[in-house]
Amino acid sequence: MPTLDELSVPIEVPTWATGYAVLTVDSDTLAVWQVSLDGRPTGAWITPLEELRAEPDTARRLASCIERRAIARSDVSGADMVLSELTTCAKLDDGWWRGQTFDVAGAFGDVLERRAGVEHTIAAVRESGRKVTDVDWRRELDGSAGSIAELRRLARLGVPSGSPAVSDALAVVGVLRWIAEVWEETEQVKNRRSYVHTALGPPEPLPTRWRDAALTADRTRLPL
Repeated sequence: MPTLDELSVPIEVPTWATGYAVLTVDSDTLAVWQVSLDGRPTGAWITPLEELRAEPDTARRLASCIERRAIARSDVSGADMVLSELTTCAKLDDGWWRGQTFDVAGAFGDVLERRAGVEHTIAAVRESGRKVTDVDWRRELDGSAGSIAELRRLARLGVPSGSPAVSDALAVVGVLRWIAEVWEETEQVKNRRSYVHTALGPPEPLPTRWRDAALTADRTRLPL
């Protein structure tokens, strides 16, 4: 029979979660990627900026693809600038997206913070006199990683091919898939150790900032 420490219970994805979006831009192209919460690309659009600026219907169609999705911000996305231009071209009110963006490095920081909480809980239980073992993490994490390039190296991901906008978008998608995996690995400890569950609450499907952005996005409705 497996012990409680060997059991792994799937973390249920909330029914309201639509997924997330990644937007990147280079000198003449906008790339928009739709991604499910388990990291599967579900749609992609590569649009010349000239077309976006000349055809409001194109901008509005792209806005409709991201309105209910958490939107990833990073050092390679320029998300605020991209969204501002997209919003202007679509003739929408500025700033509608701000509550539903999340920082990729911040989501990784949430993983590090949660792991520190797990370690602190284990140490506290040990100090109380109870014999408990350390967590044998499958992936060791470096708290100094903050840029997409650093996170990509930490995750051992290659450099995606394609135009600058496409390569940057795929890099962000790959990093977020990895962050979701290490977050789930971290949260699974709550299913295996009841004292961690008691101290930190039930397993959560997404890092805190990412989850909050997804909750806000689920309520977004644009006049399209």
